[in-house]
Amino acid sequence: MKQLKLILLLCICCQRLYAQNPLDLRGVRYYYETPTLGDFCSFRYYSPLNIVEKGNIYMIGGAQFDGYPRAGMVCINKWNSNIWWDYRTPLLSLSGIGGINVLPNNHFLSIYTTEFGNQDTLRTVIFNQLGFLSEKKAPAKRILNLNNLTKLSSTVSAVSSWSHEYLDTVFPTVDLIDENGNYLYTKELPIVNTFNNLPVDFAFANASFPYYDAVVTIGHQTRPVSETRLNEIMPSPVLWVWGSDNIFFSREIYKDYAPHNASHMFDFIGHVDAYDNEYAFTSRANLPDGSGGQYLTCLDSNLQVKCFKEIRSNNSPNLFWTVSDVKIDTATKQILVTGEMITYSNAQFEFIQSSVNYVARFYSNGNPIYYKYFYYDHNEKSCNDISMTICENGDFLFTGFQQNVSEPYFFTYRTDQYGYHPDGQYLGFHEVTVSPSEIGIFPNPSDGIFQVSSLSEEPMLITMLDQQGKQVVAFELNELSSNNSFDLSEQAPGVYFAHISQGENQWVKKLVVR
Repeated sequence: MKQLKLILLLCICCQRLYAQNPLDLRGVRYYYETPTLGDFCSFRYYSPLNIVEKGNIYMIGGAQFDGYPRAGMVCINKWNSNIWWDYRTPLLSLSGIGGINVLPNNHFLSIYTTEFGNQDTLRTVIFNQLGFLSEKKAPAKRILNLNNLTKLSSTVSAVSSWSHEYLDTVFPTVDLIDENGNYLYTKELPIVNTFNNLPVDFAFANASFPYYDAVVTIGHQTRPVSETRLNEIMPSPVLWVWGSDNIFFSREIYKDYAPHNASHMFDFIGHVDAYDNEYAFTSRANLPDGSGGQYLTCLDSNLQVKCFKEIRSNNSPNLFWTVSDVKIDTATKQILVTGEMITYSNAQFEFIQSSVNYVARFYSNGNPIYYKYFYYDHNEKSCNDISMTICENGDFLFTGFQQNVSEPYFFTYRTDQYGYHPDGQYLGFHEVTVSPSEIGIFPNPSDGIFQVSSLSEEPMLITMLDQQGKQVVAFELNELSSNNSFDLSEQAPGVYFAHISQGENQWVKKLVVR
């Protein structure tokens, strides 16, 4: 009998150890104060801009502020969240770390720009897992405004930007860098033939990627809205396909895409990603009726527009979505977008009432698969400057900056390939999923004000029952446009059950009023 009890006890212990697997990094939100191990000053903050995983570490590049901005890199042991080392550039930086490429020898290439007299200078920095190795200066004789560092091959990286010589001429450029951080050459890109041959004010390159045996660069240029509105300047997304010696072709991206009105819509490209000769980017678009929002555009392998889809899961005019990053999932070719959903007091966006972070997944045709909204305990606000990457095992890895009442900090958070891990529900990090078959209600628990998010525009009926099954109140939300919330603050604190119907769908949600 004693042996049986001992075996039973061992089994229980093993189950608990398995449930608390220390090698499972998902669902845990790690917080870091501004690093003080190396060059960083302890009284300022660090804002992450990009993150990569390699072996046992996370490498986070960003900007550090100690009265003046400097580019910085932080290396974190992913198993115990300890900061191994940090690095701050010796010169002031106008960009922060502009990207991190993992090299074949397990070194890391990053870039930044620094002000030197009247000109910016492109710098390349090489790190290994133990810290800083070298910094080199690219011989650029121009003012350079950095956008993105991307990888063209295992040994060549591209720095996409726009440049000018004392503001006389503004032109898009791509600087090529080898695996040792050495500058190779600069490709100056021409002005693109525009809609109705309208004159171009200036252009810039946002990001460059391999395209079969060539390179495609995606960016935008500014031009008049139309022949009758020459004084109204708008940005228009463009692309260039080029080789080392030639520009093969270039064009406005939406020129022949009927759903997009190339003479009226203003598009500021935000984030770009690519995989297998297909491309996805986000843009801030203003519509002819004066409204606007964030849009996802996908290009097929012929560089034709496959979709132009607004990023939002609710039609309320009080809501506004921002975009922090976009990634193509190489396993599925689906697109992931992350950012903030901000709730304003009115449709004029005058006062922010609340904000939550989100991750949205789309098919390559733009149809949404889900939106996942994240909110935090202790009245924390949403995070700023979120960056994400997809790990080798398919997990999502996020980093961002957040300012609480007493001090600033940055964080990492890791989920599984579905953007979720149940441990996160018990660590102050809560998730709400919205999909074609699921609605989201948050925050939960709440002081009584609950927000509703749905991909459907059909009217919604919400009937609230208490724990005894008695109806206490009912709400009807028409098209989820005039109002996307309901108020239970006049009800007693406790548990309620929301019986919800929308079209043919029905749900029951457990809500807690504090």
